[in-house]
Amino acid sequence: MLETYVKLTMFLAGATEAVRRRAAARRREDLGLATLEWVALAIVAVTLATGAAVGIRAVIERKISEIP
Repeated sequence: MLETYVKLTMFLAGATEAVRRRAAARRREDLGLATLEWVALAIVAVTLATGAAVGIRAVIERKISEIP
């Protein structure tokens, strides 16, 4: 009976440790994906800002050229 208890305890401890390792690996993976998402968002933001700056500059230059 004691041997069965020890084996069961060791098995459960191993299973718990395996779940803990998988959870840690999943968190690392999720952090990597989150970083990629932030990089993608930053690229989109810079692209939009650049487009807006070009458009605003064109409007300002057109308005300046209309001044007599």
